[in-house]
Amino acid sequence: MVAVLALLSVLGPPASGSPAATVRGASLRRLATNITGLSSDRSRYVVWTTAQNGVVTYDSFTGRRHDVAVPVSHCTLPSIGAIHATEAVIVCYPSPQFLLNLVTGTTSPIPPAWPIDFGVTGIGSGWLRSTGPCAGGPLPSLCDILLNRQTGELRQQPRQSSTVLNLDAPEPTPVVRCDPKRGQFTTPTYDGHNYLVRDASGNLILRRCGGRSTALSRDGFYAADATIGSGIASWRDGGAVFAYRLDDRITYRYSVGPTFVAVTHTSRAIFAASEIQEDRGGSFTATLLTARIPVARSR
Repeated sequence: MVAVLALLSVLGPPASGSPAATVRGASLRRLATNITGLSSDRSRYVVWTTAQNGVVTYDSFTGRRHDVAVPVSHCTLPSIGAIHATEAVIVCYPSPQFLLNLVTGTTSPIPPAWPIDFGVTGIGSGWLRSTGPCAGGPLPSLCDILLNRQTGELRQQPRQSSTVLNLDAPEPTPVVRCDPKRGQFTTPTYDGHNYLVRDASGNLILRRCGGRSTALSRDGFYAADATIGSGIASWRDGGAVFAYRLDDRITYRYSVGPTFVAVTHTSRAIFAASEIQEDRGGSFTATLLTARIPVARSR
C-alpha cells in the first residue's frame, strides 16, 4: 500500500505547549473501495490509485471525480510519486511516469530530458526533483537531480539535509525552513509558517516559526503519515486518525479500527484508507473513508 508522504523525523527540544484538546469527529463514510494508494494537495484535491491499475482524482469541495485515462500502455501497480499544489506524478511499474492535473484529471508526459532511472520525488511549477548518486562523485555521495520544466535543463547539486528546495522558484536555491524572507515554499510537513516533527519518544510535535510548540500526540504510539496544509494537520495514531485545526487548536478524532494504513486531508475533509483486504495473489487493497472537518467558529 502506498501511503501519504512520510513524517519528517527531526529531533528538537520538548514541546512547550500543552497537548491539544481532543473531541470526537463525525462518523467516517465510505467513499471508494479497492484502493491501493492515497494522497492529496492538502488543500482541495485528493488522488488515489486502484487495484484495477486505475487512478482517480476527487474534488473535496464539489464531490466531482475523474477516472483518469492512463496514458501509459501496460501501466501496472500505479503509485503516487509526488504531489504539489494541483499536480501529481504517477509512477507505473516498472518505470514509466506521467504528470496528472488534479483539477481536470488530464495527463501530460514527463519532459523527455528526465533520466528515467530516477523517480520524480518532488514537483514544483519550476522544477522536478529526484535524489541519486552524484555523477562523477565519490560514493555514497547523493545529489538532487533537477529538471527545469520550462527549458529542459538538467542539473545536479549536492543534497543538503538541513534545507529544502523551493521548486517553484526560477532557481532551486536551498532555503532554510522558517526563513522570514523566503518562507513561501511548502512541503507535506511544512506550510511556510508551521512544521511537524517527531521527537525521540515518537510524539508528534507542531512547531511554529517564532512561536510556541504544541504536542499533538503523546499517547505512546508513533504518529505517522503526518501532513500539514490549509490550516490543518492530520495524522494517524493507534486505531484512529486525527485532524488538528491550527486557528482554534482543536483536535478531531475519527475512529477507524486497527487495520488502516494511510491518512490525508484537505481544507474541508479528512480521508483514511481502512478495512484492509488481501486477495488470493497476496495484494492488499483498502476502503477509502472520509468525513468533514468542522469549520472553526469565528472569534
